Amino acid sequence: MPFHKHGELTLPVNIRLIFLVSVLSILWGCAAVKKPPKGKPFVYENVVKLTAPSLTREQKIILQQKLLLYIDDSLAVPTRQVIGFTQRVKPPVFDSAAIYRSIKFMNSYLNSEGFYNARFDTFLVKIDTAKKGDKQQQRVYTTFLVNAGKGLRIDTVVYAFKDSNLQRLADSSKVGASLKVNTYYSKQAVAYELDRLATIFRNHGYFKMSRYVMLVEVDTANQALVNFEIDPIQQQLLALKKREDPTASIRIYQRPGTNPSAFRSYTIDSVIIYPETKILDNIDSLIMDSTFKTLSKQSNILVKEKAHLFQEKMLLRNNYLIPGKEYNEQNYFRTINSFGQMGPWQQSDIRTFTHIDTSDASVAFHLFLYPAKKQSFQIDLEGSQNNNISSSNVMSGKFFALGLVGTHRNRNVWKKGTQSTTTGRVGFELNNESSSGNAGIFQSFILGLNQSYSIPRLLWPMHFFDNYKLDNRRSVINLGYLYNDRFDFYQRTSANANLTYEWRRKKNTYTLAFPNFETVNTISTDSLKKEIQENPSLAYSFAPGNVLSISSSFKRVIGFKNHLNRNGLFQTSAEVTIPGNFTLFNREFFKFVKVDAQYIHHIRHANTSWDFRMYAGVGWEISGSKTQNTMPFFRQFVAGGSYSMRAWSLRQLGLGNSLAADTAAFTDRFGDIQLETNIERRFQLMRLFGYKLDGVVFTDIGNIWNHQPVSDGLGNFDVKYLYRDLALDAGLGIRWDLDFLVIRFDGAFKVKDPVREGDGWLKTFEWKSTNRLGTNKRGNVAVQFGIGYPF
Repeated sequence: MPFHKHGELTLPVNIRLIFLVSVLSILWGCAAVKKPPKGKPFVYENVVKLTAPSLTREQKIILQQKLLLYIDDSLAVPTRQVIGFTQRVKPPVFDSAAIYRSIKFMNSYLNSEGFYNARFDTFLVKIDTAKKGDKQQQRVYTTFLVNAGKGLRIDTVVYAFKDSNLQRLADSSKVGASLKVNTYYSKQAVAYELDRLATIFRNHGYFKMSRYVMLVEVDTANQALVNFEIDPIQQQLLALKKREDPTASIRIYQRPGTNPSAFRSYTIDSVIIYPETKILDNIDSLIMDSTFKTLSKQSNILVKEKAHLFQEKMLLRNNYLIPGKEYNEQNYFRTINSFGQMGPWQQSDIRTFTHIDTSDASVAFHLFLYPAKKQSFQIDLEGSQNNNISSSNVMSGKFFALGLVGTHRNRNVWKKGTQSTTTGRVGFELNNESSSGNAGIFQSFILGLNQSYSIPRLLWPMHFFDNYKLDNRRSVINLGYLYNDRFDFYQRTSANANLTYEWRRKKNTYTLAFPNFETVNTISTDSLKKEIQENPSLAYSFAPGNVLSISSSFKRVIGFKNHLNRNGLFQTSAEVTIPGNFTLFNREFFKFVKVDAQYIHHIRHANTSWDFRMYAGVGWEISGSKTQNTMPFFRQFVAGGSYSMRAWSLRQLGLGNSLAADTAAFTDRFGDIQLETNIERRFQLMRLFGYKLDGVVFTDIGNIWNHQPVSDGLGNFDVKYLYRDLALDAGLGIRWDLDFLVIRFDGAFKVKDPVREGDGWLKTFEWKSTNRLGTNKRGNVAVQFGIGYPF
């Protein structure tokens, strides 16, 4: 057996390949088939090959996958994932009759999607014999060749409601219709359209409206074919054209014989709120109970209570069902969601009573609110996720590699529905490589205390927005203290206070923090002072000071109507300091502007998904001083760690391709600019102790920079050198989903490190690499632990 020149035992390449192939063969053999029928041919695989000229490639793939779901149960093969391989579990004995049943089911499904001329050209059945041990397996492969033909195209859509108001509402909303001219017909599109119309009608007073009181008439006949004045040859040509391009006329109208009350517009008669309902209470008894104290400051809105646990003004403020006004379903759900999201109540229920006479139709609402436990305390062990891994988040306690968190909640302070949350944190930031400047397992200790009050309304001066159609609106008062000991380099203490306004409008969420105040004191050790002497630009970054700023953020959930397996999330935030030449606590105020944006995109399939994240952030120091050219370090960006560039430890990447930090004892890097992209391919592996275990292949691309060069003349952002400065890693990982918690391990390799020679690409595989000066050999592999998905 050959030995390495340093005495390390190695295996020849061919032996390692044989060993790898053998292991994979064993795994494949274990995963292929479990408990197959003995001595009988069994179904091993079903394939559908689809021809659909009227569909895009993506639509064709989706339809092909759905057709497999309509294969007869006695032909379907149960499968599961085992270590990345597909295992067939108890496959059924092959029965040729199941072929014909499958064709019938698939054809019915195609009809529902508007393909009425589908042809099942043929099917193929192939039997292979495979030897497993001393037994023979007869595996059956079936292939269905399906020609869907052209889908049924819509040429006209007509609304024909007898009620003139319904007709007006339907005609005025055609822009958002699911059934449109020159689109393809499907039963799903019809169902969407009926639900859409019913929702519009319910938002305009029609309390009892639903899809079931409407009918859809689909006419596929060509009127020219029954016109006897047209030449027979011309009729035959029209019939051929109709077959090649089938079309349909759609008419939507009121279902005959329906109870007329479904087509009546309702006004709100009264609203009665029961804020102290208990789980075991009988609703009918509460309605008849005459011992309640009845409070009301508004006509026909009553609050029935006994213990006076909640302030009446707060209850009335969160009710959007106003007596005397037309019923609106949006206001119905706004009321339910408003009480449900506040916190004092764990659930709600509504009973309705309608009254109809010849001249009027009205509805009364009884709202039952079930209080949650007022106070609670819990202790959690957590690893916190933070999509924007700027150092301000890290230093403010929003990121812990490991943390112990104690939380006390009071869900109804001062009977106003205000939530008080007191949180104490103690945590350690783990160190997975000595390049961070500390050889121990921990590189930072963090201790924090935070108190917040969440008030379920917008305070002055934003209170005038309370009357707008905003959801989940609240004002949050935050008070916090944080102590951070970055071992051997500095101790930092900070105190902050802010008033944050939050609200949501449809898919958009907004926050505005003003005033936002923070005071920071940093005590540097001799090690950090030495580094500042060698790199003077660090002096301002670590200077004590104050921040008085306005900050805001915007978040939008993005859906794709034509691609239901895709969704996205866009986020952006900004912070600008209040200018002023004054001091507080003998500290000056920092002056800077900071903006960032992030987009996350998911493409999900049955057992796999593609997941993307793109992030960009930039900040400017705006004091005008020539010596102060960076933001304070607790507002700067950092890269590395389990939620960023995973082949680098936290704060161990950057600036650009500068070697200033790489050759220093203090290796933490902070920048005013950050660009980053993360790509993951997630897939199912198996179930471990009953919980889903997924795998992932990923790559991360990015770096941080300053506006001005650092001590070695590098580290500033320049588009010309962007390719040279970008770092790139690739790796594998697993995610164990425990339903309430996702545990994640990622192993990443530095494929391109900007401090290496040339453009940073690894030319030959090696576990450790030096920088371009040939010094500071560092590991190319990092193993990261995280809680939750990285994005």
